Amino acid sequence: MNTIEKGKYTAGPWNCSIPRRPNGELAHRAYVYSETTHEYTAECFMTDESGANARLIAAAPELLEALYGAVNVMGAWADLTNGTRLVFAKAQAAITKAEGQS
Repeated sequence: MNTIEKGKYTAGPWNCSIPRRPNGELAHRAYVYSETTHEYTAECFMTDESGANARLIAAAPELLEALYGAVNVMGAWADLTNGTRLVFAKAQAAITKAEGQS
């Protein structure tokens, strides 16, 4: 299975943290935190959109790992339908982008 070379990104798993104030309101910033390195990998001002962005960033290592698995499984299939070929190509393109090759 392919992986991005170690040291190219902060080790996961990553978590999204959107702290709340004592009154229950969301704080002004959202954070993405690496449980492995105990470092913050991203920080952004809190809006609905930035909160969604922080959650997506936090899921990135698992999403990439799932794409590697999907591409490996689909690549082993002898007969791909047109729809499956399109999904396969999109998954490969996303991996290439994540690896910095595009």
